[in-house]
Amino acid sequence: MKKNEYLAANDVHEFAAWMSARLDDATFAHAYIVRKGNKPWACTSLFNAYENYRWTHVDLPEYGLVAGSAFASNVNVLDRLQKELRAGLAAGDTDRVLVAATAVMKWGGVVNHNVSWLNAWREDLCRIIGETRDAINAGDTDHPLFGRSELRFTSGMSKVYSLVCDDFAIYDSRVAAALCRAVVLFCRETRRNHVPAVLNFPWAAAKSSPNASNPPVRNAARDGYTFQRLVRGRSYVVWNMKASWLLAAVASHRSTQDSAFARLDSTAQRLRAMEAALFMFGYDLVDRQDRQQNGSPDPQPPVVSGGPSPYTGPTTEDGWAQCKTLARENPFEYRLALATDGIQTRNVGKNPITSFTDDELNRTLQALLGDFGDRPFPLANSVDRVPAGTERNGLGTAFWNETRRNPGDTSRLAAVLKSIEVFKPSENPSAGGMHWTLNRETLNVDESSGKVNIRPYLDAIIQGDQGDEGD
Repeated sequence: MKKNEYLAANDVHEFAAWMSARLDDATFAHAYIVRKGNKPWACTSLFNAYENYRWTHVDLPEYGLVAGSAFASNVNVLDRLQKELRAGLAAGDTDRVLVAATAVMKWGGVVNHNVSWLNAWREDLCRIIGETRDAINAGDTDHPLFGRSELRFTSGMSKVYSLVCDDFAIYDSRVAAALCRAVVLFCRETRRNHVPAVLNFPWAAAKSSPNASNPPVRNAARDGYTFQRLVRGRSYVVWNMKASWLLAAVASHRSTQDSAFARLDSTAQRLRAMEAALFMFGYDLVDRQDRQQNGSPDPQPPVVSGGPSPYTGPTTEDGWAQCKTLARENPFEYRLALATDGIQTRNVGKNPITSFTDDELNRTLQALLGDFGDRPFPLANSVDRVPAGTERNGLGTAFWNETRRNPGDTSRLAAVLKSIEVFKPSENPSAGGMHWTLNRETLNVDESSGKVNIRPYLDAIIQGDQGDEGD
């Protein structure tokens, strides 16, 4: 999708107008407790969230930059690192780019895995970052470069590209959480019954220790409005581009001229300020007042696998994500499990759990790949016709043939696999009912054996960035 096509979409156009008219009012009033130091934070509007910005960054002695936490201090750091990155790329100076990109990771607190990747690719950094920058600036999410295996896109790399690309916002779990909350508020007010596809921004959990007693909530799902999970790589850069286009549209919207954000001189400055405001707002989406009004306890520790958590609040930050079956829209919850435990589903907040193991997923997807390749396939999961052998080929029949389990369970499986983009919706005028095609990028097919292995993709979703902000 090209930038002008995205911005011309009716839902995007209406959301930009809606948000730009609410930057200074109580629509975005919010409050929470910052876990480090147990400090309260609050804002009366999105602009006030920008005014109350705080991110404590470390010293960067290689550039003579001292630690700080105010917005001005952070902008000073980013301005310096932007000049270093752009000058290094222009000169083809790999060492200069490596040092500057590493400093970006230190500033953002996302050193783990990102710096090791930078060092591993140090000889090619100018080419990789330069080509990715040019692809992003081209304004087309279908750019062929995004399909390259060497592409790395994480929260950390989002920060780097925000400094080398034009009007490109940082998209991390906090910004994503705030943007998704804004979409929920917009959908409620405009009486939309679901999140429009063009506004279905992916979310990621906060980086918290496994035994954290009250982790920040980053999943904005509520009242049937659900969002997909953030995955590193191509999907990440595509949604980072869409978020940047949307926020730039808000920053330059005529209604924003009536906002306090208009005091800032340029669209670029307003975009950075809005990004900062969303970053602060999105630290924790469930504040103390909400919990008291709803009679809900504080969230319990997130559970990745095993029995369900006792907390079943609206954002299911305990690891259960809200979802609906695709045909009948029956609500349920799912979570992605570690090791080989695959995908788990349940009724909202209740046992029992229906699981799809890695082995079952791999064999089912392998069967679909063999039968359909890149062609569309149906749900085909009749609990009577599948066992009798009279149902057409599709997901339900593949699952039954490989597992001998209830084909009806694939109604939930199809919804989850679509949510995490393993299945892509597809039109098939020659046959009735919904159809999908396999997203080969998610299947991790071994080149020598041709075997599907969904685990690396599930781990990428579970781990998110492997180094996103938790504070």
